[in-house]
Amino acid sequence: MRKEHNNSSEITLEGDAAIELWLQGKDAWNRWIEKHSISKISFKGVRFSYKGLEGKLSNKRVVNKDSELDLIDFSGFKFHNVTFHDAHFHGKVDFSSAQFLGSADFSKARFSVAIFSNSTFKDLANFTNASFLEKAEFSNVNFNSHMHCEGAFFLGSLSFYHSTVYGQTIFTESKINDGCTFLGAKFHSLFLFNGVIIDGTSIFSRATFSGQTIFQDSNLKSSSYFSNTSFELDADFSASTFQENVVFDNSSFYGEKVSFRKCQFHAMFDFQPESTANLKYLGFEGASFDKQFTISGHYNCIPDLRQTRMSHHVDLSLLTVKLNRHFFKKKALKQEDAHRLCRLKEIAESNRNHERALAFHADELRAKRWHVFSPWQSVLDVLFSLTSNYGQSIMRPSMYLLASVFIFASLTLNQTKQPSYDIAQMKAALTISVATATPFLAISKEARTKGTEELFNKELPDNYYLYSYIHSGSSFVFMFLIGLGLRNRFRI
Repeated sequence: MRKEHNNSSEITLEGDAAIELWLQGKDAWNRWIEKHSISKISFKGVRFSYKGLEGKLSNKRVVNKDSELDLIDFSGFKFHNVTFHDAHFHGKVDFSSAQFLGSADFSKARFSVAIFSNSTFKDLANFTNASFLEKAEFSNVNFNSHMHCEGAFFLGSLSFYHSTVYGQTIFTESKINDGCTFLGAKFHSLFLFNGVIIDGTSIFSRATFSGQTIFQDSNLKSSSYFSNTSFELDADFSASTFQENVVFDNSSFYGEKVSFRKCQFHAMFDFQPESTANLKYLGFEGASFDKQFTISGHYNCIPDLRQTRMSHHVDLSLLTVKLNRHFFKKKALKQEDAHRLCRLKEIAESNRNHERALAFHADELRAKRWHVFSPWQSVLDVLFSLTSNYGQSIMRPSMYLLASVFIFASLTLNQTKQPSYDIAQMKAALTISVATATPFLAISKEARTKGTEELFNKELPDNYYLYSYIHSGSSFVFMFLIGLGLRNRFRI
């Protein structure tokens, strides 16, 4: 039925009139659409079956070349505001290269095989509570506005290969019984995928998410791939379950927050992003890892692995983190970073990675400075850091020890108050300095006595004993730090 509004020349196309015009084919349909101002096109509740339509249209035969193929053909059709609400498509329906110039409502529609490849949606595309009993193909589709699939049911596969959505993309509470691919797809606004269940393989590789991405409370029962995927804003996978392998290799996170809180990983989890420069929070709190977990890359924040459960090996060998601190006081910006680093240290120790455990322990102490530690303890912590990098450096205390020996030797020469020194006096001063630094050696006492007699006879300068104690004590500390560094370096 074609209805013309009294207050306008706009026409509503619906009922048998819409079906009859569709049966005339694409060219006749598009010519009629271009000639008339359409307010709405309605196929609401229509059962698209050629045999069923014969009886509906006053016994007119609608058998054509498509009916033999059981094909409902809308390919290349142009629509304004159109509704297929609660429509049933028996057999394959082809909307490829169709142009939806207004809103398109497919809510509660029922499809067998649905092809929307290369089509264009200028306004809202609504597939809320739609059912796809076999294949759903949305490859190379342009959605210029929002795309809603809340509660949709996909009994077969779903493909969004190289499609683009400029508005919001919502798949809340949808179910996909087979695999799905979003390979190379681009989503320019919010991508909402929470509560989704996917039984088959999920491919999000090379996809671009320009808006906020939310995968909360989803259940991915087969392998999931996010290789070379780009997340330009925050990404939230909280409370999701991954039954098979999950791969995030060479992915990029340009937002400030990525969350895997309370996720369950029942197989391998490989998290090796390429870019995380802007990341300020990476959270895994409360997550469980039943198999191998690999995390690598450089992060300008401290990954939060507190309250996690690990059942297998965790590889942290290629993980580097940055503790963010105030520029002058070197006080950690976030006090909880100390607890996060403590957990990283525990994981590294349990996996026998002593080098990474030392590095995390050093940063943990830095994070506690001026927070947990008292001012006096913080000063000692600063000295420990400067002199040995918390026991990780052998070079630093060695250089300090040599500097102490030469400084004390120079001070000893100055105490002679002579205008110049010969080689013998320099050797004697150096011998005294080395002997003072190593009092535990048997020869040191005799060497020190002989050297002081040669330079000072039997009268030592004022305060010389005080300087000797300072030199001897500091040398002992430096030698202890050298030993600590050697022990940490060659620990088995």
